[in-house]
Amino acid sequence: MSTLFDTQPPLSEDIVQQAILWRIRLESGEAGFGVPDACLTWRQSHPDHELAWQRLAKMDAVFESTATRAPQLARDTLVSTDSERRKITRRRALRMLGGSAFGVVGISMLANEKGTLSRFNADYATRVGERMQFVLPDSSSAWLNTNTALNLNSDRDLRQVSLAHGEVQLEVASDSRPFQVVSQHGKAYTTGGRILVRQEPDFDLVEVQAGEARLQAVGRPTEILAEAGQLHKLSRHGSTRVSNPGMDYSAWIEGVLSVRNMPLKQVLDEVSRYRTGFLRCDPALAGVQVSGVYQLHDTDRILQALARSANGVLRYRTRWWAEVVTS
Repeated sequence: MSTLFDTQPPLSEDIVQQAILWRIRLESGEAGFGVPDACLTWRQSHPDHELAWQRLAKMDAVFESTATRAPQLARDTLVSTDSERRKITRRRALRMLGGSAFGVVGISMLANEKGTLSRFNADYATRVGERMQFVLPDSSSAWLNTNTALNLNSDRDLRQVSLAHGEVQLEVASDSRPFQVVSQHGKAYTTGGRILVRQEPDFDLVEVQAGEARLQAVGRPTEILAEAGQLHKLSRHGSTRVSNPGMDYSAWIEGVLSVRNMPLKQVLDEVSRYRTGFLRCDPALAGVQVSGVYQLHDTDRILQALARSANGVLRYRTRWWAEVVTS
């Protein structure tokens, strides 16, 4: 299946960044008098500049129509984009693009079309905002949360799944073979029961919901035994138990986000996992404590409710950029 830009030449990272910077300046509402003319001059100075500009203009059409006409392409694009957006946000968004949402999303989307960002080729996967249940060959059940990729690597001696990205709840069926979950920062072993594994940039969270599991952090020779009701963090520093978490990590299976006394900034970070684009929190509101149960099928309504609870206002600067700011 070909993508929108397969017949056009690749663009350099530098030109991609320049095009996004021009778009940000024009849409910021703070562009000086000469910015539109300067942008036009830049576009006309080289064919690749105009090509990058036109690709930016087509992005809305891609996301509005691809899901209907080519659902597989839509899934691949959205999964890759959201994953890489977070990397760019952490690594260089503020330094390079002044925190612009368009830059964070745009670089990912255009670079992905160049083939410089990898796409998931998983056995089981969900796109951004999607939650799905799958039955594995051994009759175990796997619930995949938003933007998740899971691979199956079982053989006659071991049932193994690898979490490439995202979050999964596994209801492990009874079998003579042990069941192993491999993630970026560790492994979990069980013979039955129910566990949830969530991958974060610097650690994994493992919640044992039924039964028990043996956990091993990456690079660590020892294992620990985790019992039902326990939540553990696995990282290069080892394994630590998490007490009194600020959210119900399995609530998404019921289609809700449930938080308790969590800072607004952290809640917005959680909501951002279920939508494509960029969410900004006014620093003055970042520490406001939020509690509530929110329906994940409508993240815009979640944002409205969060803004009200923080005595702030919700503002959209573009369709990809929302922010909660002081009123």
